[in-house]
Amino acid sequence: MPKTAKPGPGATCLGVVKHPAIGIRMPEILLPGIIGGYKERNVAGDLMLSFGRETAPEKIIRAKPGTWEITRGHTGTSIKKYQSMGAKAAEKAGVTVEIEADHLIIIGSATAAVQRIAGYHAESHISEEELQASLDYNMQAIDEAVATGVVGCFTTDTSDLFWLEADGLSPKKTEALFEDSFKPEERRKILARYRKPEVLKGADGKSVRVSISKVQAMRLALKFQRSLTINAQVYRYCKKALGKREFSFEISLDETADMTAPRETLFYLTEWKALGLPCQYFAPNVGFGKRADFKGDMAELQKRVRQHHAISWSVSKALLSIHSGSGTTPYSGKGKGTYEAILAGTGGDVKYKISGVYFELLMEMIAEQPARSEARKLYNQIFDACLKLLKKEIKSEGALAQPLLIAQMAKYEKAIKRNPKKKRDPRADFFRFNSYLALNMRDEDGKRYFREGLIELLKGDDELRAAFDEEVNGQSGVAKTSTTHAGPGIPGPAVVPEEGALMRARIAVLGDTNQDFVMRAEVMPRPGETKTAEDLKFAAGGKGGNQAVAAARSGAEAWLISAVGDDPFGPALLANLEREGVRTEHVIRGEEIARAEQHSACAGGG
Repeated sequence: MPKTAKPGPGATCLGVVKHPAIGIRMPEILLPGIIGGYKERNVAGDLMLSFGRETAPEKIIRAKPGTWEITRGHTGTSIKKYQSMGAKAAEKAGVTVEIEADHLIIIGSATAAVQRIAGYHAESHISEEELQASLDYNMQAIDEAVATGVVGCFTTDTSDLFWLEADGLSPKKTEALFEDSFKPEERRKILARYRKPEVLKGADGKSVRVSISKVQAMRLALKFQRSLTINAQVYRYCKKALGKREFSFEISLDETADMTAPRETLFYLTEWKALGLPCQYFAPNVGFGKRADFKGDMAELQKRVRQHHAISWSVSKALLSIHSGSGTTPYSGKGKGTYEAILAGTGGDVKYKISGVYFELLMEMIAEQPARSEARKLYNQIFDACLKLLKKEIKSEGALAQPLLIAQMAKYEKAIKRNPKKKRDPRADFFRFNSYLALNMRDEDGKRYFREGLIELLKGDDELRAAFDEEVNGQSGVAKTSTTHAGPGIPGPAVVPEEGALMRARIAVLGDTNQDFVMRAEVMPRPGETKTAEDLKFAAGGKGGNQAVAAARSGAEAWLISAVGDDPFGPALLANLEREGVRTEHVIRGEEIARAEQHSACAGGG
């Protein structure tokens, strides 16, 4: 079974241990809530950024505007900065963390790496020149990580080197290319490893059977040959750079166009083991989309995860690493039942990664601030700047102008034409997928004005700072009362629910949802009398809404069956319910729904 985390505060290599892994795109803003969540739950966790997209060496972060594409190091946070700040914050709080160099991706460009998020995959392999340039860049990034003295894990992605055409080769063509690509002794050893089906033990104790035919083994050898060779090169570079320092190594296949087949996991890890190389974590593509709730069959998901878990543990004593853990909203987890399916498929022994959801959360929270507040002004500027940039990309047929973005922009334009109140909606898909670009927008002097503006905003607004930390920490709604991952908060202790957590009560509430206006006066007005209120407060209410919130706070999985209007109060009521952990998919919303307002008057100290 997996080891437990090593004791002691600060940065370390966790080894093979179940844990959450969280991206710290803006460590100045995110670390207090994340570290606070780890500390409260007494859990060792991971702090990371993607080397292929989110972070970059300091010389790139500091380079003159326009030197590099906007997508490279787009958080404006250097490798040195996030790793050093993360380790320091953990040590100060007395928390054990692993600092991860996530997603060392071998690909043609940072823009191509970002396009993966939008579901776009290049059809052809990168050239030898691009490959060498990508390797050189990743080696520089590794060097900066090693120099911090705190990095404990490296994750690689060489899936762009897969030869996908191998899947469609005829048996005759497969055998001919196999003979041309491998020496006789190599061919003999590869085929010998798959002569018999593997019968492995699943997390539930039941058998998992995986077989690879001779033709399939030859195809897989052709498909993965280049990827395995380059992955081994990267591993050996990490090993040499770190010397005697311990580190974990994770192999990621999660951003492929298609789901990973069990036989692919078996073949890749078996060949990796044959190279004499260790793997502590393995990330297959289990069917998750970026920034979207999982909508597939939960039984099938559990079955897939169970198969991959059995293979990775049996072959390499490696845990599964689940990527793309963020959902459609900051409050949806990965969708109803998804996290439970993963836990069941792995027996709770899993590494679970989330990142972008925290920036989405920040955007939603500042979008909800009063119209004339500094927070709302900054949000409007960020939204408008992203909209302008992406419109320009589409018009000029730039690198980011992929089919998904074009469809998202058309959807947004249609939505605001139908309902002008949807303007600057933080949940507009084009914005959710691309709002990160604002962090790397710079003036002529190189200042990342939006990034710095957000940091200054939270520094100067104690109330907003506290509210954001509370949300990140997981102190609201279901994340507060349950150990399953059900919101923007941190998964429960070691990502494993307490005994009975998956059997918690499920309650549906049918009732009204109101916006309360509470006005205070010295004395209650008599019939027909006009009094001036001394105070006016707003609160979410309604018997149905209140009961659903109470149920969620008590630890139940709560649904509300209700309706809200399309006036300014409707979205706010929904956001409040979701923050409290109430599921709102059965709340009807629209212009045809009448507003529900509750006016209450209080006299004296009442």
